[in-house]
Amino acid sequence: MKNRPALSPTDRRCAAALLGILLVSCVVYELTDGAAVRASLPEDKPLVEITWEVPLEQPQLLEAITLQLEPDPYREDVPLERELQAALREACKEHDVPVSLALGLIEEESHFQVDVVSGKGAYGLCQLNPKYFPNDLTPAENIRAGVGYLGELLERHGDPAAALRAYNLGYDDGDRRFASAVLTAAERWESVWK
Repeated sequence: MKNRPALSPTDRRCAAALLGILLVSCVVYELTDGAAVRASLPEDKPLVEITWEVPLEQPQLLEAITLQLEPDPYREDVPLERELQAALREACKEHDVPVSLALGLIEEESHFQVDVVSGKGAYGLCQLNPKYFPNDLTPAENIRAGVGYLGELLERHGDPAAALRAYNLGYDDGDRRFASAVLTAAERWESVWK
């Protein structure tokens, strides 16, 4: 690769602006008649092909542009701060737990109160038992631990209702009241969190 001069701040802003214009154009195209145009084109040829090389000495430019192009997954209608929503998404992905189910669990266990403690000492968003989990976890760590535990129980029991009862009681005794409440809440969250 040839040595290229470093991009000035003005050049970087222009590049970001051009990419923004391109992105907006693509969105407008999709919202108007993009599907009709694509349907009339041969499938094996792209409509537009863009190749852009970022000089090795400017990797932060590519990172900044990538960050601008990625949609913000934060949901204002979910009563968790941005950091906690990110922790929830990551934990659910890692442990193969539907986000809507985790939200239903948090709603039933703590009503989204980060510092709630039950009469039995369970604490935080996921109401973790301090006998089995450290009691000094941050809210994000509480979510990760709770979702991780729920993921283990889902894998072990194979049935969400049984796994939820085991989460709540420590084992599955067949009572489905808690599980039903969580699953009902999860259905509501499924329509919100897509």
